[in-house]
Amino acid sequence: NITHAIDQHAADERVQLERLLASTLTAAGVPLAGALKLHTLGSPQELSLGPQQALLIETHRDKLEAWGWQLTRPSPAWRRAPSEPLLLTVPVLEKSQLGGGALLEYLHALSASGGGSTLPPAAALRVLASRACRSAIMFGETLSLDQCQTLIDELSQCKLPFQCAHGRPTVVPIFELSQVVKYK
Repeated sequence: NITHAIDQHAADERVQLERLLASTLTAAGVPLAGALKLHTLGSPQELSLGPQQALLIETHRDKLEAWGWQLTRPSPAWRRAPSEPLLLTVPVLEKSQLGGGALLEYLHALSASGGGSTLPPAAALRVLASRACRSAIMFGETLSLDQCQTLIDELSQCKLPFQCAHGRPTVVPIFELSQVVKYK
């Protein structure tokens, strides 16, 4: 007979994260209409890239733009190398701007997956995980039996029910060791 202990904060954090993901992303891993805001930078930000990274930007431009990163190349009059695109806009998710560093991190992930990844940018996942954590049931908060049952029911519907948004376990098996191991 195995009993399970459920971390109410971690469990609710997972439930909250999956709700946020469902209200933010399509199945293809791009933002739903209206899920992001765009912030136009006051002055374009130069991204110092090598030729290979510049090629990756061109290869994955559609995914970058779907996330709200708009880039251009400087005009020849600026006397810049053509491999240094300028960042014009950045996405804003939950009041957090996903700037050039987030773009480069996402570009690296796209490159590693051959462009086939449907995962959102890691920076977007961190923002959503943080929001899920802040809105989850807090440690020490007392729940009624009905609230506990609702949480278990919601957790059972999650795609990844066994870990919270930050990777901690939501459910831990508890069992009597003497029933599992026979002592000699």
